[in-house]
Amino acid sequence: MKQVFLLLFILSLSVTGRSQSLENATIDSTFYRHQVELRHDNDFLIFTDRYYTAGSFIEYRYEPKQSSTKNRKEHILLGFEHYFYTPSNVISADTSNLDRPYAGYLGIKAGSFIAFESSAVDFTFTLGVTGPISMAEGFQKWFHNSTPSKIPLWNDQIKNNVHFNLYGGYIKEWRLFPKPFAVYAAVNPKLAIGTQNLYLEQGFKFFFGKRNSLARSMAYHQLGETEKEFFFSINFAYRYVFYNALLEGYPIKNKSEFTVNANNELFLYGIEGYYRTKRNDFKLGYQYISKESSKALWHLYTVISIARRF
Repeated sequence: MKQVFLLLFILSLSVTGRSQSLENATIDSTFYRHQVELRHDNDFLIFTDRYYTAGSFIEYRYEPKQSSTKNRKEHILLGFEHYFYTPSNVISADTSNLDRPYAGYLGIKAGSFIAFESSAVDFTFTLGVTGPISMAEGFQKWFHNSTPSKIPLWNDQIKNNVHFNLYGGYIKEWRLFPKPFAVYAAVNPKLAIGTQNLYLEQGFKFFFGKRNSLARSMAYHQLGETEKEFFFSINFAYRYVFYNALLEGYPIKNKSEFTVNANNELFLYGIEGYYRTKRNDFKLGYQYISKESSKALWHLYTVISIARRF
């Protein structure tokens, strides 16, 4: 399965690259103000099935004409997200053997990203549900029924609840070396407030390769006039968690039978590769998360994304 997926991904890059080279042979000043992105997170390439085991995202971005000036750009985000968490032991019905509860989330989101020459701010609002109504249990059992793998029991999962969250972030970036092999460094503090997540995070990111400035790069999902990019990034972050409802249940009058306390301190690391053609974006990466609860272990998963502008 791993080899087939990687082969398909490489072939898609090759075919798209050849077609785009023909398109770029002519001058085209078209601005693409709309983009649809399909993203999937999964740990199957790491041969594990635990904790944040899968997530699927559909995101639509557009750049209003009146929002862009010479020194300022804005795009609007609308999205759908579905993800689920499982313990490392998925065959035990005894919660004393579990290192975290089962949890599923299904939601929508809307946000705004405002970019300047070397800095940006973004805000995202999410609204979603947890519990059996999130359909995470049914989806994962259906998937495992079609493969020769263990079928998770989903006993005592986090109960049905409605959640809302507001996420805010700031980005400040510096170009350390110019093209053709550019190097950028960025700091990215974030804040999450709501019933699902409450945390503070300080992130750092380094980019290496053929990349455009902040307001024109796929590193930040930027739209408008498109130029080819091919680069990779290394990121790390420290997160202080005040509350995590997918581990601890609803913060007010929690009705979930089995919950665990979230670790206050998390460390996140990752590496990602980016490839942008005239109208398509491809991204492949690995993300590491330290122990989210006292009984849990670290976790590693892959990020795969394909986007198309129009």
